[in-house]
Amino acid sequence: LQALRLLHPDTTFSLFIGSDNLALLERWYDHSRLIATTSLHVYPRPGYDVSGEELARLGGRIIFHPDAPQSTLSATELREAVLTGVDRSADTAVPEQWEELCEQITQLQTKN
Repeated sequence: LQALRLLHPDTTFSLFIGSDNLALLERWYDHSRLIATTSLHVYPRPGYDVSGEELARLGGRIIFHPDAPQSTLSATELREAVLTGVDRSADTAVPEQWEELCEQITQLQTKN
């Protein structure tokens, strides 16, 4: 995010993470600064509950979306499935958008 902010100083960035990553957030490099400068949108993940106390303790601009559709796929598993051509649409929170998601991930991978 630091590099993105240097390239786009007038842009406000948000970070979207699963509740599994929220549980590990305090282990992230410079997490206090991240929490203070970035809106974090947290989506539910199976097996990782989020409490109001935890959100209050972390502070910052953390927005929990408890009613968002859940997926059993991690971001890594999703990217791997797309890049290897495996159809995991049934495992995603929005199976009707699988093809569009595949296209977006493929475009991002080919740029790098």
